[in-house]
Amino acid sequence: MERALHTSYQEGHNVIDPHSSQEFACSVSYLHQPIQQKSSPLLNDPAQLQKLADNVLGVLYQFRRNPDGSFEIPYISAGCRQVYEIEPEEVQADVSAIMSLTHPEDRDRHLQSIEQSAQTLEPWSWEGRCILRSGKLKWIKAMSQPEQKADGTIIWDGWILDITAQKEYEEALKASNRRINTFLEGTSEAFLALDANWCITHLNPQGEHLLGKGRSVVLHQNLWEMFPDSVDSIFYEKYHHARETGTAVRFEAFYDPLQLWFEVRAYPSGEELFIFFTNINARKHLEESLQEVSHLNETLEARVEQRTQELRTSEQRFYSILSSLQDVVWSADPETIEITYMNPVSEQVYGRPIQDFFENKNLWLEIVHPEDRDKASASFQKLTETGYKEAEYRIVRPDGGIRWLRDRAQYIYDDQGKIIRLDGLATDITERKLAEAEQQKLVSVVENSSDFVGMADLSGNAIYVNSAGQQMVGLSNLEEAKQTTMFDFFPPENLTAFQQEILPSLQTQGRWEGEFYFKHFDTGEPIPVEFNMFVVKHPKTGDPLCYATVTRDISERKQAEAKLKESEKRYQLLAEASPIGVYYTDAQGDCLYTNKPWRQLGGLTQAEAFGKGWSRALHPDDREKMFQEWYRSAQERKPFRAECRFQRPDGSVSWVISQALAVESETGEITGYVGTITDISDRKQIELQLQQQTQDLENTLRELQTTQSQLIQSEKMSSLGQLVAGVAHEVNNPVNFIYGNLVHVQEYTDNLLEIIDTYQQYYPDPVPEVEDTLEDLDFEFLQADLPKLLNSMNMGSKRIREIVASLRNFSRLDEAEYKEVNIHDGLENTLMILNNRLKAR
Repeated sequence: MERALHTSYQEGHNVIDPHSSQEFACSVSYLHQPIQQKSSPLLNDPAQLQKLADNVLGVLYQFRRNPDGSFEIPYISAGCRQVYEIEPEEVQADVSAIMSLTHPEDRDRHLQSIEQSAQTLEPWSWEGRCILRSGKLKWIKAMSQPEQKADGTIIWDGWILDITAQKEYEEALKASNRRINTFLEGTSEAFLALDANWCITHLNPQGEHLLGKGRSVVLHQNLWEMFPDSVDSIFYEKYHHARETGTAVRFEAFYDPLQLWFEVRAYPSGEELFIFFTNINARKHLEESLQEVSHLNETLEARVEQRTQELRTSEQRFYSILSSLQDVVWSADPETIEITYMNPVSEQVYGRPIQDFFENKNLWLEIVHPEDRDKASASFQKLTETGYKEAEYRIVRPDGGIRWLRDRAQYIYDDQGKIIRLDGLATDITERKLAEAEQQKLVSVVENSSDFVGMADLSGNAIYVNSAGQQMVGLSNLEEAKQTTMFDFFPPENLTAFQQEILPSLQTQGRWEGEFYFKHFDTGEPIPVEFNMFVVKHPKTGDPLCYATVTRDISERKQAEAKLKESEKRYQLLAEASPIGVYYTDAQGDCLYTNKPWRQLGGLTQAEAFGKGWSRALHPDDREKMFQEWYRSAQERKPFRAECRFQRPDGSVSWVISQALAVESETGEITGYVGTITDISDRKQIELQLQQQTQDLENTLRELQTTQSQLIQSEKMSSLGQLVAGVAHEVNNPVNFIYGNLVHVQEYTDNLLEIIDTYQQYYPDPVPEVEDTLEDLDFEFLQADLPKLLNSMNMGSKRIREIVASLRNFSRLDEAEYKEVNIHDGLENTLMILNNRLKAR
């Protein structure tokens, strides 16, 4: 994994930017105690000290809680860019810029841990989550040592590491175990696992059901003691054969105590033995074909993580901006200490006109910081005793600014030894004081780093190893470390690689980084590390000064990788033993793995099934339905179950039932799906036959119902014909009577009207009573209307006769045999019957 170490100058602060990862590292740098020694001039150079510290992996910082309860971060290394994606200056200006990134669920615990450390002054240690401004989630581990000042201020010096990758390794291991448990608990076969002593280490629910014993009873018990009847049986023989030869066995046997036939498959794995067994009583007794879909599938998923993502590397040069300092030269009266001369640079240093010092002889003491006045005054006592004084103190400028001065003065004598004046030299040492303060912060932070930080001279002799580095490799103290060379830190088997690969890279490129091994001095055990070694060069000449390293212990990461590989191996073996089709997808439904039975049913290769390719195995008519069912199950977070058809490239089709369960992380997030498919073609064939038979029966039933309807209609028509015939007969007689008499009525009426006409001709003037009666009866109207009324009655009776004849003709009840008829008569009769309905339309 690549890692670059940046160095830069940021507003007068020495900044360290360790690009952190989740592994622990170790390195070499000479920063703390050696500063007081003369063995390496490099350590007195803040710029080089900053450059070395800049290569520390992680974030180095100083955190302060003021007496009023407010927080500050006076110093934080440039590593916060990599870890928090924030510039150091922003954090120093506003501590909430970094504290607000703490995950809401971890924020209270974070603040409580700080408060506890402040109350007890015990080392602060915290591990939690942060949400960066980019939305990225990171796991952070931090440690620091508190120190309480006299004014109540508490300062923590410490380090911060990005342990996201370590958490991901742990999650991957847990996810692998969850997939194994999900598979074993959900499989339809009974499963049993035995250790080297034939003790039962795992039994799934199906196994409990078949053996009739719960897990609480059989776990960690000897198989042969729990089931003594199996000793010297085929079970005993086959299991021992599998373990002794290291080969899988498969057999069928009857176990009399349970009265069950079992199909057994046993697979040895090291000292363990995995056993799948199925109740096959139904197949044995009913001689039904039970399709066996067995054999192993390869890996269910690719490695969760190949290795930690290599961090970007870059290197920035840290340029020290040196200001040219001018000294203040002054003279004063030796008795009154009145200033008699000051050079022009004094105004720049003191920030006030020189004339002020001439007018106020005590001004030099009044401008001294109140906390330093006693020290400045005491220096004049030494001047009186020795004739020379030197003191360092602070002054307060008119604008409120504070400057540090180194003030030296001595008496000047004449030839007779008489004191004639007092001359002094004041040097502005503010920058030096600030640099010393920053340097002390840096030394404190680096010494508290959890990484191995160290340095060696160009001959390979160790000159510094920090406390974390000493603890990592088993050194007691710094003096013991100085008795070693850098070659002593590597296991013998790795020395050749160091000399042939790493040293040439240091000489040509100035650095080397990658995974390597350190050696523990007490045990000799190798320590896997993320090794970063570089050449420290003179900032002006570029000449190499020494070797330095910042190295991180990655033992925990390596152990996690080993556990993950072992877990995946166990899962692979279990999946290989499955007799049914198995597949695994990611959270989006893209296929990551299929086993051999699945590929046989789908007619696809492993590569063809990857991603969305698995959908080609679905019958074209079933794809949309399967996609919808899968999406609905994912949305509702329910187990997926559906029946569909698989169509192989040769056109053959198999019916399958597909089932899948979601694999969830500890936070409840779905990371993928584990599923199985089972061939149900035989069942579907039977279902299709039943459906065809059902359809045939339904068709027959419809025909019977149609025939029945026709018979009912025929019967209805027969009954209607009889009714019509009866009505026609009963109506025909009175109608004929009326129709026959209407002729005589017409004749009688005509005669009566003729008589009345004759009477009116001969007796035009009737008596008044007759005339009144004629008028009341409206005789003229009756005389005109009566013939019309009789004509209408004649037409109505004729119409009735015709309708009766038509009804009789329509019903034909008097016809026993077929005979010739005039179809026009039949049509005319029908139209006459329907006349009113036709008129309505």
